[in-house]
Amino acid sequence: DNNFNDEDKFSLIKANGLSAIMENYYSEYPLSEFAKNMKSNNRVIHIVKQGQMVKLIKDFNHNDISVLYFKGEVLQSLLFENVDVRPAGDIDIYVVPDKFNTAMSVLKENGFVFRNSNTINNNHHVQYVKGHIKLELHKNLFHPFTKINETIFFDHLIPYQCKGYSCLTFDKTATILHLFYHLYMDTLLSKRSFDSNMKNNAYMAKRFLFRAYEIAKYVFIFKDQIEWNQINSDIMSQKLRTYFKNMIIMIDYIFPEILPEL
Repeated sequence: DNNFNDEDKFSLIKANGLSAIMENYYSEYPLSEFAKNMKSNNRVIHIVKQGQMVKLIKDFNHNDISVLYFKGEVLQSLLFENVDVRPAGDIDIYVVPDKFNTAMSVLKENGFVFRNSNTINNNHHVQYVKGHIKLELHKNLFHPFTKINETIFFDHLIPYQCKGYSCLTFDKTATILHLFYHLYMDTLLSKRSFDSNMKNNAYMAKRFLFRAYEIAKYVFIFKDQIEWNQINSDIMSQKLRTYFKNMIIMIDYIFPEILPEL
């Protein structure tokens, strides 16, 4: 956009966690040093998190807990040849309600502590930290205020191997649906709205461009492996606000001819 100077563009790129991904497109601007440091940091955190996740899966299995491992680290390996370009995020896990307290005990035994004193009261997830590792133990896949029926996700689970240790994750259909609904949840949390003519780009859920990029890339790679009839059926069955439709329109506007008709 001619209304943006280089500094504006790179501020937007950095704010959305796209520095390393877009490094080669903007080699003339001093983004490469920032991206280099970001990739180095991501690499270290990725290795540490993977080692920790292996230990947790072993301990969960020992306690007869089947753990669902999803979002960041799983997406990282599916979408990027060089996993270092993706910003390091939380470890996201879900266990069934009757195993939740046991899972909390396992995390405590592994040195995880609450990120804040009130996190235990969060209806979405309990947030933990251990050094540089952040972890979210989910009570629900989405915050209950979204009123999203999560049934479809538990019908689309597949085995996942983390360094030879087994847990569960979403299949291709549930993964893209989760990406859609997660961005919708963040959209609601932002308490803002899209301009109907899309002339006002002040609206952005946190890291919107990055999340939209991952959605577009995921669809581009796995489009033929996704059961789109089930996606559409579930979307129609949910009580989604108009933010969802506008969100899809915005993604399609940024990444044209990638998404099927929803």
